[in-house]
Amino acid sequence: MYSYLKNVHWLPTPNKVELYFANHCPQPNKLAAVFAFIFNEAGELLMIQQKDGRWNIPGGGAEAGETIEQTAIREVMEEACVEITNLEVVAYQRLLQQGEKTPNCSRPYPESYEVFVFGKAKQDLPFKKSNEATNRQYFPIKTAVKQDGILYENRHVIFDKARLLLKK
Repeated sequence: MYSYLKNVHWLPTPNKVELYFANHCPQPNKLAAVFAFIFNEAGELLMIQQKDGRWNIPGGGAEAGETIEQTAIREVMEEACVEITNLEVVAYQRLLQQGEKTPNCSRPYPESYEVFVFGKAKQDLPFKKSNEATNRQYFPIKTAVKQDGILYENRHVIFDKARLLLKK
């Protein structure tokens, strides 16, 4: 376990986030979100451009009853218009909200999980702008790791360690 953040700004405080490198989510019924590191045949990373211009990995909130795989497939299709395959869970974050539940809290409370998967692009469909993405692009790894979506909090730690684990 790699506990790296306390009182993250996007959760009600006090809170705690713990990062685990594993190939499963211990409590899928508490799934909050899935984020996908998707690679094309050339080994480049798929990223989406947000309305603010920053590049990020596709992903987002799980809908009621969705599995990790279903959430990843739906989110990547919605945001990047890419069909994906060969999904593998590489890490998860355990989110602990220690304060009172806020009225606008949509995550399982007080504990929820964000899961990170690696996968492959199966087919790029024509891109359609959405509320979440204005563009999509594949980045060489050296360029991808400099983008906001990888630098965001500690996603670079997940990305780097998971890449090493998958090479074994």
